[in-house]
Amino acid sequence: MDTTKRPEETTEPWKPGAHAPSGFPGRDAIQSVRDGLDALGNQMRCATETVQRRMADFQEHGFDRVKEDVVRYTREQPTNALLVAAGLGLLLGILSGLRRR
Repeated sequence: MDTTKRPEETTEPWKPGAHAPSGFPGRDAIQSVRDGLDALGNQMRCATETVQRRMADFQEHGFDRVKEDVVRYTREQPTNALLVAAGLGLLLGILSGLRRR
């Protein structure tokens, strides 16, 4: 049994494009994808933290706080609130129509 370690077998995690020669045409594309995934990961982390904060706030203040926020938002942005309500109504209508089939 061969127990020698081959040069391509390392304990370091594989990084796309790390071993590609500098003239490799896909290296920039790989780095671009990696940067995009890093940015997506950061956005997901921020969104998760926001959801966790809102859930904690909801647990702390209950339904009354949510109701106040909805009323305040509707007064500040009536057009957006109307569009959101129309979109939710349309979505519920489609879902209930699919359920009947």
